[in-house]
Amino acid sequence: CVFPSLLSGGCIELISQETAMDPFQFAAHNVEYPIDVLKITPSHLGALFGAVGEGALPLKVLVLGGEACSWDLVARIKAVAPELTMLNHYGPTETTIGACTFDIDIDIDVADNSDAWRPATVPIGRPILNTTCDVVDTAGRPVPIGFPGELLIGGAGVATGYVGESAHTNERFVVDQLRPEGRVYRTGDLVRRLPDGNLEFLGRIDQQLKIRGHRVEPGEIERCILEHLVVRQVAVVAREFASGDVRLVAYYVADRPIESTGLQSVVATRLPEFMVPSMCVRMDALPLTPSGKLDRRALPDPTAVGVENHASHVAPRTDTEARLAAVWAEVLGVPDVGVDDDFFVLGGHSLLAMQVIARARHSVGVELPLHSLFVAPTIAGLAVLVDELRSGAGDWALENDIGVDDELTALLEGMSDEEIQLLLADE
Repeated sequence: CVFPSLLSGGCIELISQETAMDPFQFAAHNVEYPIDVLKITPSHLGALFGAVGEGALPLKVLVLGGEACSWDLVARIKAVAPELTMLNHYGPTETTIGACTFDIDIDIDVADNSDAWRPATVPIGRPILNTTCDVVDTAGRPVPIGFPGELLIGGAGVATGYVGESAHTNERFVVDQLRPEGRVYRTGDLVRRLPDGNLEFLGRIDQQLKIRGHRVEPGEIERCILEHLVVRQVAVVAREFASGDVRLVAYYVADRPIESTGLQSVVATRLPEFMVPSMCVRMDALPLTPSGKLDRRALPDPTAVGVENHASHVAPRTDTEARLAAVWAEVLGVPDVGVDDDFFVLGGHSLLAMQVIARARHSVGVELPLHSLFVAPTIAGLAVLVDELRSGAGDWALENDIGVDDELTALLEGMSDEEIQLLLADE
């Protein structure tokens, strides 16, 4: 849909959630209605770009933000769109979103181009106008160039605090020790200042994570999982898989094995979909440091340990199932996919679903609707869809069998993965 823009005198177009998440619909829409400026998270863009290439890009300016951006993604985009202006944008909600910007087209001026100064990810840049950014130690004192410290943001964009949460407000919004008349927001982000003045994001000083552009507090998830009667200990961490996708993994100690879906449902009833762990790994004991604290770095590779799954393993039985299983294994980073394994239990989410749909198009020669994975989340079910579409059973072969029609498709737009699954379960 479109609505008039009071600023430009023209129109601003709103793209539906379904179009934004389906790479082929997005590319087709971009051809018919070319986009000049696009702001998007790197993980979302990576999924779109991996499926349709240049069709996912705007004409003039690409603004990335919401999470760390890799140089690999930048290189792949520049290879097909060298004239595209690319900006990396940083800023928490508490500073009215925007606080820093980095122009990716400008070379980084580091001392002798030394590896010691070369940032691992795209820098978050310098503060915008009327904004200050300071890097300080635990006592609030400025740290030297190149040393890590907490980022404090001040200036016109800083909010006044959290509604109804005075204790949290006093903890995060503090007097600016460098400018006594001002206030700053303690971001909790660990950064370092490069010799050219740009800031490099290094991580968090606490356990907070960023998953697909969303803030995630592992402690909240752990408290939910501990409500399960047989769980005695739990640790939730973010893991990067071979595909480059970052997912939440819950490691737990329990009196007996628990299906992944059981623990996931406990979290899903209390927290948003993006906070539901993609994998749940049972362990005899959580690893500890010599001082007796949880050693998160020693937690094992979840794909090597194995995940408690409700489905017994059944190998692919047909050519279609074998082709789909190969696509799932590549996208999910799971070596052995059974036909009854659930896509979401294996760690799938909406962005990975985009990649599956895109690769399935080339592997099995059928263009599946994006929401087909929510209706048929197993290899066996998806293979039925593919074979019926090949036989010309209609635009979508499950229309008559499951009751998915235009009205339901409209309802799917803008809903989370969990909401869609609950809706289809009711159907």
